[in-house]
Amino acid sequence: MWELRRLGIDDTRARLRFDRVPQPWLSKVAKRFVRWRLSIGRSVNQAVVDILALNRFSGFLAGPRVAVDELARVDRTVLERYLADLALDSRSTHFRSRDISSLNAFFHAVRRHGRDQSLPSNAIFYPDDFPRPDKRLPRALAEHVMAQVEQPANLERWHAPDGRALTLILLRCGLRVGDACHLTFDWPPADPHGSG
Repeated sequence: MWELRRLGIDDTRARLRFDRVPQPWLSKVAKRFVRWRLSIGRSVNQAVVDILALNRFSGFLAGPRVAVDELARVDRTVLERYLADLALDSRSTHFRSRDISSLNAFFHAVRRHGRDQSLPSNAIFYPDDFPRPDKRLPRALAEHVMAQVEQPANLERWHAPDGRALTLILLRCGLRVGDACHLTFDWPPADPHGSG
């Protein structure tokens, strides 16, 4: 366990935990990887994400179906089995992709910095290995909904005049709600060519 304040890092989390990586051969390299990431300016949040990804991978490697006992046995076949295992994970594609990305950065750093020469060269994830992102719903409102909002009778139903004014600004200027809420009193800005 690392005390962040002893590393000169002020953060609300007091520690980074490596005790969930039971393999000494993986834990040693994982610590060097996280130390390097922090030293090049990666955030503590990224370090936590990296450690969580390494924890999950460590648990997979320790499982009876895999039972990998050294970094030299972490090859493409093992990674493909890990991807199959990860596909059954109930977390969103964002979190699964984040794990794959962290592990890939780990493998690249191990090779680049010569942390363990036994890591096979085919221990790598490719862009096709990442899960497809969830399909997002369109952000625009349907035309029939917009027609209802624009009706003067419906605009008059606003109890607060500022809500009605904000709705009109959104409708006529195409602003997002967050942008419209931060408008200043001198909006709209003057035309730089002086035409008002």
